[in-house]
Amino acid sequence: MWTRTALLFFLLVGCGSPQDTVFPDDVLKPEKMVEVLVDVHLVEGARTGQNIMGDTLKLEEYYAGVLKKHQLTDEEYQRSFNFYSSRPAEFELVFDKVIEILAKKEAEIAKKNRPPEPDRP
Repeated sequence: MWTRTALLFFLLVGCGSPQDTVFPDDVLKPEKMVEVLVDVHLVEGARTGQNIMGDTLKLEEYYAGVLKKHQLTDEEYQRSFNFYSSRPAEFELVFDKVIEILAKKEAEIAKKNRPPEPDRP
């Protein structure tokens, strides 16, 4: 069983390194994909069901806003997402950066929302 699991892992990860990846012209480069996915995850984090918390706009309208902000069509985004999805090593590097940026944003918000410390005598 472990042999099959290890084999499956290596097949999914692939043999090539992310630095060897050739990015087609019609696929977002990693830095741009990180920017887009950060915004997508911010939208996802604010949603409740099909609406954004405290708003009547539908989720699709927010996604459309993310695409517009980054000057992308849905097809361009989907093509890039599919490209990265089929290359787990590259996608992992992109998501590591996305998580890093989101963690920094969360820390900044927490710091701003922290009540002031009381004066000590």
